[in-house]
Amino acid sequence: DTCVWVVKAGEGSVRKRPSLPAESLVYVSSSTASSQQVSKGNTAKKAHDGNPETFWCAGKGSLPQWIALDLLQSTDIGGVSIDWGQDGAYTYAVEVSDDGKNWKTMVEATGEGQSCRHEFDATAYFVRVVCKGTPNGCWACIREIRILDN
Repeated sequence: DTCVWVVKAGEGSVRKRPSLPAESLVYVSSSTASSQQVSKGNTAKKAHDGNPETFWCAGKGSLPQWIALDLLQSTDIGGVSIDWGQDGAYTYAVEVSDDGKNWKTMVEATGEGQSCRHEFDATAYFVRVVCKGTPNGCWACIREIRILDN
């Protein structure tokens, strides 16, 4: 497990931060979701932990469901890469925000297959994936979201 140690200047505090996968290049501080399967451990943070065996899954089958990633600071973004929990057609939007309240849609798509990649230029504090449709009535589920550096 390779990690980067982050020291906050003047505070003397240290926190351990996982090193970034080669494709990601943008650090995700934390995440929230419209719902999550807490009892099964399928929480929002699992969608950006670098482990393709773990995942975020919505806590209910209703749509839309979303997951929002906090980048901790204004960040130049070159796009997103998403590994869905199930193979099939997901209908979704990728949005960005400076405040976590007002969102701008960067991508609207229906993807076939388990992985998708979208390149776009944006500057934002937050990135949100809104799942609007799932294959075969599955619940919204994402194995990994990677925010691409610009």
